[in-house]
Amino acid sequence: MREVYVLGSLMIAGCFVAHSQENNSQRDMDNLLSRAILDVVYIDGLKSEEERKIASRFMTSKDVEVISNIRVIRQVEIAYEGLFDAFISVDAYPPPSSTGNPRKWETSKSGDFQTLGWAADGEVRGTYWVTTTDTNFTVFGIIDVDGDGQFATYKATKSENPNAPITRSDIY
Repeated sequence: MREVYVLGSLMIAGCFVAHSQENNSQRDMDNLLSRAILDVVYIDGLKSEEERKIASRFMTSKDVEVISNIRVIRQVEIAYEGLFDAFISVDAYPPPSSTGNPRKWETSKSGDFQTLGWAADGEVRGTYWVTTTDTNFTVFGIIDVDGDGQFATYKATKSENPNAPITRSDIY
């Protein structure tokens, strides 16, 4: 008899995703969940299956954090503009790290991310910041998944989502 376990459900950017898996280890289940998150992230922005295949070569489960967080920061900036007719610049937080180890998000040290009302959920591997002009903003996120000192860089603007790194495909 085939046993199927529901890992849970996830709500990201208005997309509901349910996951199931047959008798696998926790690591396999975490990887499945990471891939599912990646699939949800790609729904909004990549037009063809070919674009999704190309972009997925750049991703690891740790990269998903950066894309997800940048998308949320982008939405928060858009909402902030709607309320206050301005954008908020935010200094890089937490400081960049090439260890690949997760770091606790300390809201009290996150600068103007507090003003925006955004905080990462738990620990992060990436570093995030926002630059602004009078009419636009750019959200950046960097991560060094392999610990080689080269950071994969992602960005989003008011009209553009982060779908793949803006750095070379061999930097992750």
